[in-house]
Amino acid sequence: MHELKDEVKSTTFVYREKRWPLPGNLWKISIIHVMFCRAFEWLLPSYYTEDKPRSSLYNFFTAVWWWLWEHILDRQHGLSAAGMRPDSPFVEDIFHNQFVVPEGTYERIAAGEINAKQATITEFAKDGVVLSTGEQICCDAVVLGTGFEAAMEILPLECKEKLICDKGEGPWLYRHIVHPDFMHLGFVGWASTNISISTSTLQALWLAAIWKGTISTTASDMEHDIAKYRRWALERIPPTPQRPCTIFLYIDLYHDQLIEDLGVSKYLHGGLFDDFILYYPATYRPLVHELSIDRASPKPSTQ
Repeated sequence: MHELKDEVKSTTFVYREKRWPLPGNLWKISIIHVMFCRAFEWLLPSYYTEDKPRSSLYNFFTAVWWWLWEHILDRQHGLSAAGMRPDSPFVEDIFHNQFVVPEGTYERIAAGEINAKQATITEFAKDGVVLSTGEQICCDAVVLGTGFEAAMEILPLECKEKLICDKGEGPWLYRHIVHPDFMHLGFVGWASTNISISTSTLQALWLAAIWKGTISTTASDMEHDIAKYRRWALERIPPTPQRPCTIFLYIDLYHDQLIEDLGVSKYLHGGLFDDFILYYPATYRPLVHELSIDRASPKPSTQ
């Protein structure tokens, strides 16, 4: 509602939990250039494909990094002054939906221009809403930012019974795309990342390749990988219906898996400093073009 700040009499921000925002810039460097390179993921907790434990020195370095990150965020946005600094560390918050706030939002909360209330809306009244705290807020308009849950009603019953867990989680898939028991069914776009247009494109290429037989794997290998990812996710990711497909900041590591499965080097930029160079949608354009040409090229006939 930043664009309407001069048009409204009052604004109330109702939130369930305090969450860490993403900065637009970090040390005057665009957050895009910081987060969307492979080197950034060295600072995250280990991905499920990482088998060797990290050294104490490595863990100390990453702990210092995230301590600095939190203090920079706090100072840039004024979280503590607004009473909006989360209690949990940033690195424990990475699997919740990330968001970028407009400049000055937390300053306006600290100044009282925006009323921030930790609660939920329990019902709508004639002239406003009633919160879980019992407080009623009079308002002319309500903007809901509550997210969504995927519905699986379109799936055949035998698929739903196999893919959806008792807790409502699922489906747990190989590469977040297919299940070995239902290889005729593909889930493109199910995995959640911060650059979904690139993720969905790579998933579509991967799905086409596995259906054509270009990618060779066995049901046993797929089941083993799914089980390994699931153990990791149950330890790392908060329990939500989207837990099986939550990737977020592990974007490049996931994309690397898809690209290498397609038989292509994951180092699309090339050179010694590839891990430090930004990966964004245009980076994958030559790869898409190359694979499209390969699919369109006629195969030589054999006698």
